[in-house]
Amino acid sequence: MDFNIEKVIYDIEVRRTCLSKIDNLTQFIEKLKEDNLKENLDILKMYYVNAIERELKSDLDESLEYTNRCLNISNKINNNLWRGKCYCKLACIYLNKSEYKISRRYFIKGVNILKKENKKELILVYIQRLIALRWKRCHRGILNKYIEKIRFLMESCNGKECGYYYLSIGTTYAYFLQDEIKAMKYFIKSMRIGEKYDELEITGLVLYYFASIYLECIHNPNEAIRNLEELVYSSKYDNLNMELKYYSIISLIESYLEVNKLHKAYYCIEVMDEYIKNINNELDESTSIMLIYLKAKFFCKNNKNLKQGISFALDALDKYERFKYNFKYTHFDCNINMLIGDFYFKLGIYDSSIKYYKKSLEYSRKWGKFYEKKVYSRLGKVYERIEDYKNSLESYRICESIFDYIQKKQSFIKYEKMQKEFEKIYNEEKIKNLNIYNKAIKEESYKDPLTKVFNRTYLEEYISKSCNIKNMCSIMIDIDYFKTYNDNYGHLKGDKVLINVAQIIKNSCNELTDIVIRYGGEEFLVLSCNEDKAYFEKLPLKIKNNINSLNILHEHSLISDRVTVSIGVAKSNIYNNCDCINLIKQADRALYIAKEQGRNRIIQYNAKKTLKVKL
Repeated sequence: MDFNIEKVIYDIEVRRTCLSKIDNLTQFIEKLKEDNLKENLDILKMYYVNAIERELKSDLDESLEYTNRCLNISNKINNNLWRGKCYCKLACIYLNKSEYKISRRYFIKGVNILKKENKKELILVYIQRLIALRWKRCHRGILNKYIEKIRFLMESCNGKECGYYYLSIGTTYAYFLQDEIKAMKYFIKSMRIGEKYDELEITGLVLYYFASIYLECIHNPNEAIRNLEELVYSSKYDNLNMELKYYSIISLIESYLEVNKLHKAYYCIEVMDEYIKNINNELDESTSIMLIYLKAKFFCKNNKNLKQGISFALDALDKYERFKYNFKYTHFDCNINMLIGDFYFKLGIYDSSIKYYKKSLEYSRKWGKFYEKKVYSRLGKVYERIEDYKNSLESYRICESIFDYIQKKQSFIKYEKMQKEFEKIYNEEKIKNLNIYNKAIKEESYKDPLTKVFNRTYLEEYISKSCNIKNMCSIMIDIDYFKTYNDNYGHLKGDKVLINVAQIIKNSCNELTDIVIRYGGEEFLVLSCNEDKAYFEKLPLKIKNNINSLNILHEHSLISDRVTVSIGVAKSNIYNNCDCINLIKQADRALYIAKEQGRNRIIQYNAKKTLKVKL
């Protein structure tokens, strides 16, 4: 295991794929203790990892104790970033304890701190809050509210961690908001980021979640198999972290069982058993329980060893009940009770079958109409078997009405429609990325490569769109005796002067109303559309004084021992592009007169006579 504490915290909080490796986490904590940490911040981080480990083990009181230790140290060293993180961690723990008011109070305190400290950490705590709330079966409106907030915060964020965040949003839409189309959109976003940063884990997770949607939401196991077989058998994913590999094999077994490919399911079960023997480390609890459940389901599908199969199923249910608050697979509560009901039905123990089907029905209502339909179909059969025709007909009637509802509301999205939507989303994303790329290229073509201000190409486009501007000011700026500077100091230093002067001009201007253009070799043009006439009066002098403040030595200038500039200014109302061109010419004329009159001065153009304004 990598013993870099920063990487471990990143893996836990961002990647999340290692959350279940509690044994590794315990091993890591023991290593930290051996290191005899002395720095307060390192001790804080060790306590933080301790808090996470205890939370994963559902030891919430211990987790609270370690988090409070972190908080005390963050207060002691006055570290606001960690203070905010600790408050948000306390919020998560109290949420797991179902103490919602306390949780919300701590979350607000943490967010208010992180708003001022670190936007990436702010996004992360909102993601963590979203994940915690969805497992609490929070109201859909609240989940949507958090997603909207995360989307807003992520608008200017495009690091590889966003690939994991989009996955969290996508899974929320898929499994908790029953909106598969939106889920797929976010999976596509995640896929793009994975490809951009060459992160196979992200692209592998996208394949896994696509398969999960096909299996659990669209109920097309064959399409799930297509995605999962690539993930499990393709050499491209050979080095994928083993935990994701396990999840993929588990889902592949479930898909094979759904389409009665029992020999392939059995092979994958053997593969999982072999993995367990070789890795000298137990699977995480969720996956271990799922494997027991799938072995039971194999026996049920195979119609052999039903008593052994039901013992597996009851064992899986018992383990799940003790671990359900940290369970990582969706729909399990509904599926395991339905499976036990199936066993009792096949064994002819119909009262027990009805009992477990009814339990499954209770859970199915939170997972969607498709699961309700499956349970009512089974209840219809078992009631028919015991000749309770009234309840049997009622169950079949409800089953049929749910089917009609699904068709009417189009909740059950057919494979063909989903495929078209997928292709549409994929193509839209490609076009969007292409447009962004083209826009970036176009913007780059408008910039002067040396000074990074706009060039003459941009000026031409700007002029073509200039009309009905009440006030415009044109300022032409020329570096005095720049050729002499280049000849004596060299072109490299000359280029540095151009870069510095361009930056000073840009910093002197208002970026909302002014544009700066490299007009020629050492000439710069400013076009300002500021409505404040006093601004026009002050801007040329501000530019000149700021350039003087650079204090660049120029011993070969005939007017100063420092770099200076001459400036020509013209002001007018603009009604069309011809007016704009004339205004630039007027500023150029004023600049010419400034140079004629001795340079290092500002001249304002006047139609009747050209006046010297400032020296």
